[in-house]
Amino acid sequence: MLKSMTGFGQSQVEADGILWTIEIASVNSRFLDVQLRLPRTLAGTEFSLRKRATECLSRGKITITVGWENLKDGSVGVQLNTELAESYVHQLRQLKEKLKLAGEVSIDVVAAFPDLFASSFDSAEKSVRDKKLFKAMDDALESLNEMRSSEGAKLADDIRTRLGLISNELNSLESEAENYSRSLAERIEIKVKALLDEVSIEPQRLAQEAAFLAERSDVTEERIRLAAHLEEFEKALKKGGSVGRRFNFLLQEMVREVNTIGSKTGELSVIQRVVRMKEELEKVREQVQNLE
Repeated sequence: MLKSMTGFGQSQVEADGILWTIEIASVNSRFLDVQLRLPRTLAGTEFSLRKRATECLSRGKITITVGWENLKDGSVGVQLNTELAESYVHQLRQLKEKLKLAGEVSIDVVAAFPDLFASSFDSAEKSVRDKKLFKAMDDALESLNEMRSSEGAKLADDIRTRLGLISNELNSLESEAENYSRSLAERIEIKVKALLDEVSIEPQRLAQEAAFLAERSDVTEERIRLAAHLEEFEKALKKGGSVGRRFNFLLQEMVREVNTIGSKTGELSVIQRVVRMKEELEKVREQVQNLE
């Protein structure tokens, strides 16, 4: 199954009176880029949360945001680490005396140390809380992947439709290109005879030169390769998985073949089909950029 790189997943869990919300947003990116926005109290869980994301996803810019809401009566309490505060004050006074510094160790100075304070949910049983958070993370990732899979299926349907249009143009182009190659030699011979009406030229030599020019305009090889690329593209669509990079490669090859077909022939109907194929290939390229 194909997956889009665009999606959103969310999950919530309650732990010790705190409602935690995990939101995961995903957008297009050439590589996997995971960014986490966590409350300070969850700093120790960052590695585990990131690991879960990288194991589940292969491409995309992923933003994971964890928020919280107090479900208890009243506001979230704040606890002071008194022993650490006393240690800071003692060390600062020693530094003041040693360096002959002016001023006092005021409350403003001490309060500037953020690790002196902790909210009440910091004191909750971390192992229980983290276990619930990891389960919520897995649920949010599952929700994200469901949305990415749904979007991927829609993209695959659109791509198949456009590949079908390209295939139809290629099939119609086959007979037109062959007719153009056959008639080109005849047109060249007529024009050369008209130019050299009063000059004798060996018929065999004239036929050889005309055949050579006609051969240079032949696009059989390009048509065969383009058809093979279309078939390979369809196989990859059926197989699914992380095929975005392979699609990009196939598209490059397909555009090259179409451009070569256009440069080899001057037939108006062929050129018009080439233009339509290039338009559809560009639309497919835009869709492929969204695939994982």
